[in-house]
Amino acid sequence: MTVKILALCVFLACTGIGFCLAQKNPLENDEIYSQKSSLQNLGFVDILKGKIDEGNNSPLFYLLQKSFFKFKGFWLEESFQVEQDICNPDAQTIMRTLPVLFMSAAVALIFYFFAARFGLGAGMLALALTLTSPMIWLYWAQARPYGLWVLLGCAQLLLLIDVVGLSRTSARSWAWLALVHVLLCLTTSFGMVQVVIAMVFVWRMVPRQDLVWLLAVPMALGLFYFMHAPRYPFHVTSPTDLIYDNFPLDRLLLLAAAACGVKNHLKLLRIAGALLLVAATIIAYYLTIKGAAGFELSSRYFIFLTPPAIILVLFFWWEFWRRYARQWWPRVYLLEVLAAVLVFGALRTYIVWQRLWV
Repeated sequence: MTVKILALCVFLACTGIGFCLAQKNPLENDEIYSQKSSLQNLGFVDILKGKIDEGNNSPLFYLLQKSFFKFKGFWLEESFQVEQDICNPDAQTIMRTLPVLFMSAAVALIFYFFAARFGLGAGMLALALTLTSPMIWLYWAQARPYGLWVLLGCAQLLLLIDVVGLSRTSARSWAWLALVHVLLCLTTSFGMVQVVIAMVFVWRMVPRQDLVWLLAVPMALGLFYFMHAPRYPFHVTSPTDLIYDNFPLDRLLLLAAAACGVKNHLKLLRIAGALLLVAATIIAYYLTIKGAAGFELSSRYFIFLTPPAIILVLFFWWEFWRRYARQWWPRVYLLEVLAAVLVFGALRTYIVWQRLWV
């Protein structure tokens, strides 16, 4: 009960931070475009049919936003111009309410999982790693699907740790994972990739009767919206930043050390490796395209790497910590490693704060 109360406190504190961020930063071009084109110009049926004129036309976020705006009676009056920012305190709060709640729930969920499974110390480390991840701050208060995507990505990884890493398999676990998979594929077309990667490595553990909801239904939904999504050209200007912004090099090195030193839970390591490989493949593909036509490929399109950069990095660090419970020298080294990761993360986050809080 104490952990649940603390997790609720974390959620409420994060929600307050999120609303402060929402108020301090004007509405950006992409948020205004989504509001005008995808929400105010389309009805519920059109959204469900995949008629959203954006690269991601998966409907869940837009249905939730539109329902919330209907309830609040909200309508953005300002006209839209490309590369326009709008300072409108009421609109900033209302349009960003659900994203703030999604990202705050993700932070609280990570804290709760580690605190409940491994103790309050692990929960506090999880909170520290999460809050020193710049992408969390950048998209905490953005009226776009990224907060929901992060929340569902965290939920998927935590459930996988439960069933694969901690062997806490039950009908309820598979049911929750199936729900998360369906919601992922209704949030972003890339959810299909996350679902397939997860299922490849847990295939033999899954009760066969659950495969319909764990794989078939999410994939069918994802494919429907992917086939109806508009296609836009992209170009790459800084390929390494696309990955490092979401999965920093210091955390990658820590995970690589886990791959060399931990024989257990290789499936979880392979899931992280597969996600990184897919990200690298996407970047490599667009690097082969000559010229600078189309949109710049942004780090936010790879935000699916942020949950493993927090959750799996801490999980494997904690595995080392427990392995050397009676040896002080390895534990000193582990503390130094984690301190370095947190310091580097804090420095990166401070740079982001300069942009968000000024």
